[in-house]
Amino acid sequence: MTMTSSLTDMPFQTAMELELTGRLPEAEAAYRRIVTANPDHAEACYRLGGMMLRSNQPGAIDLLARSVRLAPANYSWANDLGVAYHWLGQIDNAITCYQHVIAHVPDHAGALSNLAEACRSRGQIAEGLEYAQRAIAAKPYVQDGFNQAGLCLLEMGKTDQAMASFRRAMSLNPTSAEPRYNLGNALVAQDRIEEAIETYQQALALNPQNSRAMGNLAVARLHAGDPQAAIEGCRAAIALDPNFAEAHMNLGMLFLLTGQYAPGFAEHEWRLKVRNFADRRFIAEPAWDGSTAPKPGESVLLIHSEQGVGDSIQFSRFVPAAKARQWKVILEAHPKLCGLMRSSPALADISIIPIATPDQIPPHDARIPLLSLPQVLGLTDPAGREFSTPLPMELDAALREAWQKRVADAAKPGTLKVGVAWSGNPTHPEDRRRSLRLASLAPLDLPGVSLFSLQFGPGAAEAAGDNPPLKLINLTAESDEFAETAAMIEQLDLVITADTAIAHLAASLGKPTWIILYSVPDWRWMLDRSDSPWYPTIRIFRQVQRGEWDHPVAQAAKALAELAAAHANG
Repeated sequence: MTMTSSLTDMPFQTAMELELTGRLPEAEAAYRRIVTANPDHAEACYRLGGMMLRSNQPGAIDLLARSVRLAPANYSWANDLGVAYHWLGQIDNAITCYQHVIAHVPDHAGALSNLAEACRSRGQIAEGLEYAQRAIAAKPYVQDGFNQAGLCLLEMGKTDQAMASFRRAMSLNPTSAEPRYNLGNALVAQDRIEEAIETYQQALALNPQNSRAMGNLAVARLHAGDPQAAIEGCRAAIALDPNFAEAHMNLGMLFLLTGQYAPGFAEHEWRLKVRNFADRRFIAEPAWDGSTAPKPGESVLLIHSEQGVGDSIQFSRFVPAAKARQWKVILEAHPKLCGLMRSSPALADISIIPIATPDQIPPHDARIPLLSLPQVLGLTDPAGREFSTPLPMELDAALREAWQKRVADAAKPGTLKVGVAWSGNPTHPEDRRRSLRLASLAPLDLPGVSLFSLQFGPGAAEAAGDNPPLKLINLTAESDEFAETAAMIEQLDLVITADTAIAHLAASLGKPTWIILYSVPDWRWMLDRSDSPWYPTIRIFRQVQRGEWDHPVAQAAKALAELAAAHANG
């Protein structure tokens, strides 16, 4: 069917003129009259659908889809329908539209670029790169293909190639803010923070309304050592886009980092609207916000796991307070953490289950993410007992006795027994900053000290082989679950670790725990202090210069030498 607009279609021409001159409410009303009178007026459906989409009105996508059905040969409209679906988060429908376009117009650069973005959002990075390269081949003088190729390369860890692609996009369209914003992200990935700050500022000069550039500039300013500027930057990003969930989440973490716990935990709730943090199992089920009271002893509250093992150990201290509200509580935990959690007398009447698949989620009356407990329960005062007291654990006596023998047999007689861990979860977005190499800990190899490995995961390979950079006693093969690791830690005199789950485990057991931290650490370790409100036995050694581990390790080695000497002297 052909489009019905023409020079003689005066109502449509009038509506177009109203739209082009900025009289948008009148234009929308005019398009509505046309569509009401003639639902098959393809161009009026397209124009009205676009206006409604931009103002978040329901029914917009239906009108755009109708316009494509009425004008199936208009592949620009089909591409725009895909963009609309993508914008609404309906990625599968978006991909269907883009593929429809390139099936008929294989070199449609716009659809190819959009398809690259859609694939990337589904984690299909290599496929996305192929579509981006096809877009470049179709229109090598247009920035979009280069920009999308750069984004795919960046996710592949090919940062230099990504930056070259972004710079090519910038050269093709010097007034576009988007490739400069993406280049800033690539520079951050290489820890070229000062250059990233300058690049974000250039992007904002081109588009002052770019809330993402403003938000990422704030994060870069934090890495540059200016948390107050970062807070102001997050607030500026939120002013540009009040629903910018990531900026709210980052603002919350900045408040927490600087010890402002009440506003910090409130803003931290926005993490649940950020794609990487939202638990897709509960997408249709609102979280308990504290407003509904349970039927005492009958209503079931599911506290579900989120983020890492260290987070679970840290925030499990708030679970008894939820039970005190008269809920029957089910607590999810990492499978290898369940045995340790069951050892806690504070969780004696609580059902502890491994993280459940969607079809295994137990029946419950309400649910809440674990890290939301302090906010919902009103436990954000660091002076409060629930906040400052780690979850108590009582290990099995036979397990404790077995590990006492293993550690005693392995240690050099009369020495200080020290456990070390140097590397966290490699999939953590900040792992490259927070983890050390084993060789960095060589100054800890001191007289009077027996060093035990507490390292698990890929980092443990550094201690293997015939000539490791630091010789350690390694009993971790006998420690498959956290309850086993906890029993081993109980037999040590001290634990020295990077920011890992081992830090939370050792400190929860009341073991003296020294943490060696990046200059701008995770929010829970705060700034400019050597202790922690979360764990009374923690001592922190911080980088003075970003990325430079020699200073904090040397400080820890000096303190360890003093401790070993005192131990030797009785």
